[in-house]
Amino acid sequence: MLRTVCQSRCVMDGFEVVMPLGGFLAWFEALCADDARNVAEILAAATIEERHILLNGQFDYSGTEIGNCNERFTRSDVDGEVALPRRPFALVASCGGHATLKTMRNYFVDVCLVEPSGNNVLHEIVRIASMSKNCEVVMADTYAFLMRLLTSSTLEKLLLAENTAGLRPLELAAKMSTLRLYNGIVQTPGIYLTKVETHGPLAHKWYDVTEYESFLAGNRRHNSPIEFLLALEQAALYSDECQILLSRAPTRQWIDAKMLISRPFLFVWFVIRITYIGAFLLFENSEFSVNDRDTKSINCGEAVFDLPYWAGLATTVYVFTLSILILLLDIYEAAHFLLHNGRWRRWRTEGIISGRKAALHHNFYRVGQLLFVAMTMFRSTAWLFPATKIPLMSELSQIGACLVLPWTLFYFVQLLPSIGYFTVTIQTMFRDMMNFLLVFIIILAPFSYIFHMMLNYYSDEGCIPQFSSQSRSFYTTITIILNMVDFTAFRLTSPALIYALHIIFVFTATFLLVNFLVALMSNSVNEISEHRDVIMLMQRLSVAMVMENRVGRFLKSYYSHRQHENFVCRDGRIYVVDHCTRYDRPVDTNVEHV
Repeated sequence: MLRTVCQSRCVMDGFEVVMPLGGFLAWFEALCADDARNVAEILAAATIEERHILLNGQFDYSGTEIGNCNERFTRSDVDGEVALPRRPFALVASCGGHATLKTMRNYFVDVCLVEPSGNNVLHEIVRIASMSKNCEVVMADTYAFLMRLLTSSTLEKLLLAENTAGLRPLELAAKMSTLRLYNGIVQTPGIYLTKVETHGPLAHKWYDVTEYESFLAGNRRHNSPIEFLLALEQAALYSDECQILLSRAPTRQWIDAKMLISRPFLFVWFVIRITYIGAFLLFENSEFSVNDRDTKSINCGEAVFDLPYWAGLATTVYVFTLSILILLLDIYEAAHFLLHNGRWRRWRTEGIISGRKAALHHNFYRVGQLLFVAMTMFRSTAWLFPATKIPLMSELSQIGACLVLPWTLFYFVQLLPSIGYFTVTIQTMFRDMMNFLLVFIIILAPFSYIFHMMLNYYSDEGCIPQFSSQSRSFYTTITIILNMVDFTAFRLTSPALIYALHIIFVFTATFLLVNFLVALMSNSVNEISEHRDVIMLMQRLSVAMVMENRVGRFLKSYYSHRQHENFVCRDGRIYVVDHCTRYDRPVDTNVEHV
């Protein structure tokens, strides 16, 4: 068998050596089975050139079937290729083969080689960990083993390497919701956990977050793990790993510091939004006299208040100017994200108009804000420049802006500890209602058509006004649920048939659907209540990140001053410091001690 492996033919692909799986099946199975003894015998029997091929080549899985030992990895990835790593060292790491990893390391394998996708061995560990919970547990243990196996310089090189998407292993772990592995990587001594100070029973752990918080050129703020944590799927957000991650250093201290930094900006922005809304309401509830534009009259009950024309003009200009400012900030944020992340597909899945079913995100607020701003600008433009006014559109924009206005406020109100929980619950219930609405319409539409057809057919009075058309019948059918229609008032030739239809509809729509909606909302409320702390923390962080992305780049000096107050800044580096006792968790001996 040794000669069979060593004498198999390889294929040169440029400067890479490709090992067809059919010719290297014995070597492949030995690696996957963590058969360190067999692997050592094969490497010992090989020449130096053959050993280089076996250790540093890459497998070619095309046209072959992978054995049973790799069934859990045989799904396809986005590009339609086999998800199993091609590099031998990465392959063994993805199978959790600790003994074989040590053997390959003893034979001087190049651990820094990358896959065709641009992933190194740590990227591959993260990718495999995202497949299932069991995989994540195995990969977390594998990473802990690699920390002991590899030198600090090699581990640093792997952790700071980027794949083709521009992501490092830590960032990829946050993006793919492998939180157990993320927490393991962030505790890596010498790279992220840079120093530990001990004073008697107390320990202070210093985590370096400079690249994710600095405004200097070459920073990685656009790939901050905190940004990726905001896009967690609901299952990952509610998991035990997430609650542990958000309650421990450095993530919790990092989040707290970012919220404290953004507090003054949030207060100022909240005041601006309140005055903006007040000016908007003043503008919408005012009318200028057709003949006299020197006053602006506001009807309040029976009283009429006359304001100078300049006050109305100032109100309109303020609303118009601030609307343009909000719109420009949204465009700037979108352009900045695209500039750093490139592809439209990634922007769609992670950015402003995300399609991911995350338990929290600020996309709904952004869309509502853009609608509100667009409608407000349309109204104020029509007043400032009467020639641009379009009949009916001005009134429709007024109605739309008033409907969207509450949702733009909810985004900031959720910061208040006393009522923030309720705003999150209301948003969740509104989402459930939108999902329920489709089912409701599907059931309601045929009943409305049947009522329209049968009531007019069996009526002794001719056409019944409430059911004279399909649209009016649909509206009247909705009022039947509220018990606002009296069928006994209609003169019908076959009332029993109509009454029976009425009873069926009441049981189906009123009893079944309405109670189903109540149960659905109750389940959502219980779910939010169970994970209240995590959701509120992430919602507040979401608001803080919006303010940081919009204001922080324009007020860098003041923002840096706020960083010095809430982070620990030494020698041009930014640290998150965990103040704990040395008995809480083991202090790693590879970290610099003071």
